[in-house]
Amino acid sequence: MQLSIGKLATALIALLIAVTVVTTAAGMFVLQKHYRSLEERHHAEAHDTARNTAMAIHNQVRFYQGILQLMSTHSDVVNLLEFGNEPDIVQWSQTVTRLLPGSLGIALASTEGIVFGDARSQRVGPRCAITTPVTHSGIP
Repeated sequence: MQLSIGKLATALIALLIAVTVVTTAAGMFVLQKHYRSLEERHHAEAHDTARNTAMAIHNQVRFYQGILQLMSTHSDVVNLLEFGNEPDIVQWSQTVTRLLPGSLGIALASTEGIVFGDARSQRVGPRCAITTPVTHSGIP
């Protein structure tokens, strides 16, 4: 059985088209799989970065809280709160703010939560002002 050149050419072209379609489909599948893999990896990296950043912020806040806890029990601070006048308290706050790099602001407050001195100039916002009663050492 002999095939004519036309039928042979048609069969080869059909085979070439079939191979091209299969190869293109396989390439698209691999490309889609690779894209999903990259997307998942970027998502995981972003999640890890956010978690690490949150942990670093948490640790820094705990560090400053620990320092302030220790400072609040110091006799000089207790004496300032009980017997000091406002200019001395504001001066202490400014000194401590300079000594703690990265702090936004520090101030002492009364047991009613009223900040001694100008809260704004000491960079203490309304959310940071103490609103609950505190002990004599300034710790809630």
